[in-house]
Amino acid sequence: MVTYAEILDSAVKIGLGAVISGVATYYLAKLNSKQDFSKNKRDLLERISLAVERSAGMIAREMMMVHRLDRLSEDKKEQALQKAEDTFLKAADEHNIAEGLAALLGSPDLTRTLRSYGESALDLQNVIQVKPLDHESHNVVIGRINSTRDEINSAIKSAYEKTAA
Repeated sequence: MVTYAEILDSAVKIGLGAVISGVATYYLAKLNSKQDFSKNKRDLLERISLAVERSAGMIAREMMMVHRLDRLSEDKKEQALQKAEDTFLKAADEHNIAEGLAALLGSPDLTRTLRSYGESALDLQNVIQVKPLDHESHNVVIGRINSTRDEINSAIKSAYEKTAA
């Protein structure tokens, strides 16, 4: 015959097992959630980095072309300037994507750096529309863009390392 002590013993064992299972499940779910969040942040950072690189590549290619405008005939110059303007608009779209993702990520430093980069590129486009750049001005503007791009890469690296920690 089963005694009250045996029933109580079994109930305690079942209850304790359930509590242990519940606590373990909670901590595993919390850990998985944290890992998923970190992975999503890393994915956003990778998307930002790719958008910045696409934008920078477009700008660099067009800058080489614009820098060589003096070698072109007048009608070719006009076509090259129009193509450069179109490319700058596409680069701005890529840049805006990166800036939006940085805002979504909740990284104000990265967002500010991206905004500075976008302003540098816009300044470049405005200068080119007014007059072709001489060699020295070209190098100054490209240096400013590359410097800002280095800041972006540093900010992305810093944010990426925080998600890995």
